Amino acid sequence: MRKHIHVVLAFSPMGESFKANMRNFPSLVNCTTIDYYSAWPEDALRSVAKVQLPNSEIALGDVKDSVIQIFA
Repeated sequence: MRKHIHVVLAFSPMGESFKANMRNFPSLVNCTTIDYYSAWPEDALRSVAKVQLPNSEIALGDVKDSVIQIFA
């Protein structure tokens, strides 16, 4: 049984609880394989970049739209 057992954990990478779990249990990152099951659509990537970039400490000024395109 030990040879064939697999454990699947599913986490959302958003929120403070995820960050706390990664700090408290570093083997969740170091000893696992991360699988992404499907590609994200380009408009979804742009949307995430638009939401997350204003929260960053980097002043982007006029190049914000270009950076969003690069992220997507």
